[in-house]
Amino acid sequence: MFKKLSNLENISFNKYDKHVFVCVNSRIDLDRTSCGDQGLKLRGTIIEGLRKYSYNLNIRINKSGCLNECKLGPAIVIYPQGFWYYNVELSDVPEIIEKSIIGDDYIKRLKR
Repeated sequence: MFKKLSNLENISFNKYDKHVFVCVNSRIDLDRTSCGDQGLKLRGTIIEGLRKYSYNLNIRINKSGCLNECKLGPAIVIYPQGFWYYNVELSDVPEIIEKSIIGDDYIKRLKR
């Protein structure tokens, strides 16, 4: 019924070199944590920080709805590596840009 593709390793499914999702979900229920405003600030800081680099990378920084990790503070996910970062602060952004967006290194101190 379906034909098997034999050369999948030679096909690129990624439109972007790096795709970053920053949770900006805001909850009406104030008893529960949300990334909301802090996530918006993080996204803006990442975009601004990337402007000073002249690397030839095609990078997309997206706002994301809930990543289901709100209790762990603002969350960021970077693809294609699948890096998940939690409790991200504005002061973490330069390191995230250099190590994980421009580079391919995981920052262990921002893990769950």
